[in-house]
Amino acid sequence: MLAINFIPKSLVVYEVFCGFGLLIVSFAIYAGRGLNEKPNKLRERCYASKKGDHMLSKWTYILVGNNDTGKTHFQKWLIWYLCKVNKFSKLNTCLVHKISHPNAPKKLRTLFTINRSFQEKWSDVDDFFNNEFKNSDICILSSHAMPDCISDIESMINHAKQRFYNVGGVFFSNKPSDVKSKIARDLDWDEVFYLENPETDEWENQIQDLALEFSDMLIRRAYLQ
Repeated sequence: MLAINFIPKSLVVYEVFCGFGLLIVSFAIYAGRGLNEKPNKLRERCYASKKGDHMLSKWTYILVGNNDTGKTHFQKWLIWYLCKVNKFSKLNTCLVHKISHPNAPKKLRTLFTINRSFQEKWSDVDDFFNNEFKNSDICILSSHAMPDCISDIESMINHAKQRFYNVGGVFFSNKPSDVKSKIARDLDWDEVFYLENPETDEWENQIQDLALEFSDMLIRRAYLQ
């Protein structure tokens, strides 16, 4: 299985450590409150905390790359891994699917995927967000990486942040370009992801592995964010 550079092992250890730390702090807070609260009220408060669906750090990820980078196949596999919906034969644009992965927290409910690079079907980002974009817990957008596409990506980032999303740029290692590097460096990303995707005869399997690892990352993050 291919490794993705942006998920170091240290991050996994850090997430586990932080998870235990938050659990201990939460217990201490509730224990302290419980000294002055009636049992029923304390029970209701603890139940609400256990549900864990009242706070979520929402993310929009923009896949950046020109044709034949792997962006569309990557989205097909994300839909399969997270939602168990087969879209390999036909993939329409702007779909929302219910996340059904058995390891996903209940608060991680929906996945929106654009399924085409923005420039292949639309020309106005404002119109796209007003009429096509659908708010979901995870949103996947896609854009070409040409000089005249930079303003489109900037506008996508602004629209997503206006809707209280964090925005991550996702870049594939194949088909590198100065423009792609400039987009990664200069735009207002909250985080940048770099996927190792070298040219190979096993390209389809490689995209499948990357989508699996990316899906696992999304699920892990949802428990802590």
